[in-house]
Amino acid sequence: MWGCADMRVNLPYIMRDTDRHGNERVYLRKSGKKVRLRSAPGTPEFVQEYNQALGNAREKHGAAHIKGGSFRWLVVQYSCWLCSRSQ
Repeated sequence: MWGCADMRVNLPYIMRDTDRHGNERVYLRKSGKKVRLRSAPGTPEFVQEYNQALGNAREKHGAAHIKGGSFRWLVVQYSCWLCSRSQ
């Protein structure tokens, strides 16, 4: 009775793209970065690859990932300096 039901889950940040040859590509797109997911959608490998890519995207947000010498780096340094002076 239960059989092989086709269950679809909409995962956030998934983007599908078709190339000029008609091949479908699947990407995880978060915060302007695209990571290609090479496993077939709907497989356990796809979910594992999705979770890994999503975890990597989350890690890249934070003070540790700011490029040294950039304007953002300077703002963070200045903010830290202000906080240390006020204590």
